[in-house]
Amino acid sequence: MTLDITMTSILRPKVIEQTLISLKKHLKFSGDIRLILSIDPIGEPLKAKNIFRVASLYYPVFHRYNKQASFENAVIWLWNQVETSYFLHWEDDKILLKDLDIDWCIEKLERNKNIASMSFPTVKISRKNKIFFWTHWDLIEDIYITDNYGGCFGTRPHLIRKEFIKGSLLYIHNQRNIEKQFRYSNTKFCEEFLSKWLFSLYPESEVYRDIGNAWKKTLKIKKSQGKTHSYIPVVDGKFDIHNY
Repeated sequence: MTLDITMTSILRPKVIEQTLISLKKHLKFSGDIRLILSIDPIGEPLKAKNIFRVASLYYPVFHRYNKQASFENAVIWLWNQVETSYFLHWEDDKILLKDLDIDWCIEKLERNKNIASMSFPTVKISRKNKIFFWTHWDLIEDIYITDNYGGCFGTRPHLIRKEFIKGSLLYIHNQRNIEKQFRYSNTKFCEEFLSKWLFSLYPESEVYRDIGNAWKKTLKIKKSQGKTHSYIPVVDGKFDIHNY
């Protein structure tokens, strides 16, 4: 059995290396792993092939260098390359903090064919409190489950069923923030497709940590908050998209 890992990346080799080291250390899977990598031309002043060289030290890599930066294009391309029944969607600045048994996660999703994905908490969770991410969850067979697709699926780390993402690709596009397309912003998508699925949450606290914020502060850039995702530079203490 093989597991695909899809990963968005920009030009920051030390950041992605920390992430890949953490995955090699803590990700537990009984089969082979293939890394599918989309590299956007943003970040440090170096060539994209440097990111590929770092990544290939840790996993077999299928990759694409993008001529223009577009988070939406990157994610859609990545998801179109998936070949395995389940895949792990990750980002280049998310380090895994503890062992994560993917075989166990897949087994849970296999028991319920209506579960589209399993997300991984960055916060502390408790079985006494079943409200996380503004969502009520039901604890069933040791995992948390909800039908609230609006707040529970996105591009943060998830284990995803390929069947779900292939269906989603019939609706999503690159002209709008991709996460917002999963959050009540596309009525046809929601009514015809998303509403038929359940979503799950891994039952342990603080599974991974974002290490990208410190890097962004150092380079004085920030993700834009427009219709699509990108990075924009800081000018005189403000983020100026005109100089991007």
